[in-house]
Amino acid sequence: MIGVCSELSDRRLSKTPEGVLANRLQKEFELSPAVSAAIVELAGECLLGAIPQTPGRLLFYCASRRARHGVPLSEQDKVRVVLTLVGGRDDAEVLDRQGSSSLRQLRILRMTEEAYGQGGLLTQEDLAYLLHVSSRTIRNDIKTLVAEGNTVHTRGYDHD
Repeated sequence: MIGVCSELSDRRLSKTPEGVLANRLQKEFELSPAVSAAIVELAGECLLGAIPQTPGRLLFYCASRRARHGVPLSEQDKVRVVLTLVGGRDDAEVLDRQGSSSLRQLRILRMTEEAYGQGGLLTQEDLAYLLHVSSRTIRNDIKTLVAEGNTVHTRGYDHD
């Protein structure tokens, strides 16, 4: 009876997205069941990891602080970080009192500090993507922030 229950359970599991992926890895790429299971587990962690339940926060992958300079970013270790894109009342007050440029600069400081504290470094391109502006705008904002005495931890500034 145990064999029948186990077989039924295996058949049910093979119909899940994870099971379909494992099956395709085994058949199409001739990977062993153990390697397929490891890939499925890693894919689950990377794609479906614990999504923050707080509004305004998001998961993002960025370069590790340990990543070496001079090696293409695509070949570097990445870390998963949780970033606060929308900071609630603080953001609203800055927007009302100082305008959208100051709000964007506040977000740059907040997100770069959060990433740095979690072992990552955002690039200017990451920030441009997250804030829906150009890299040039981010570069100018960072120059302004640094001129005001702020430390902005980005991959370019920390490695250059």
